[in-house]
Amino acid sequence: MVDGYALRHANAEDVDAIIRWFPTHESAIIWGGHVPDPPTAEWLAGEFLDVHRRYYVLADKSGSICGTYFLYHMPDECRTHLGRFAIAPNLRRRGLATLMIKHAVDAAQSQSARTLTLKVLDRNLIERSVYDRAGFIATGETTFDERLGGNILSMMLRL
Repeated sequence: MVDGYALRHANAEDVDAIIRWFPTHESAIIWGGHVPDPPTAEWLAGEFLDVHRRYYVLADKSGSICGTYFLYHMPDECRTHLGRFAIAPNLRRRGLATLMIKHAVDAAQSQSARTLTLKVLDRNLIERSVYDRAGFIATGETTFDERLGGNILSMMLRL
């Protein structure tokens, strides 16, 4: 537990709290790319079962879910990918993203990754600023995704 928060593996009981953070398809797209319309608890529960991605949640002392993300380790590339990073809307701008990114970096390093990568919609300026402050740099790879309505920027942090 750090400063009253604990990071742990996500489970089915976390789904209802997290899915409420994304009341519209647009808000879910900004969070997680390709998502169903509407995003549902059943869909997210299925995502938590993906054997290739490990979902985490940040919980406070009372057990309330404050944030979430997944990590996908790619040992052949010495890389870990960070995805679906989100903080509960009422808890943003309190330093929780920094705490979660530190955990992601530690987890990636424990898997012998040399880089931590992510993708973000370039129009999501708030999230991009979080990653910039954490030391991520744009790799120059940008792709347009019509379904997501914008350019997707690839970013990387050297570990």
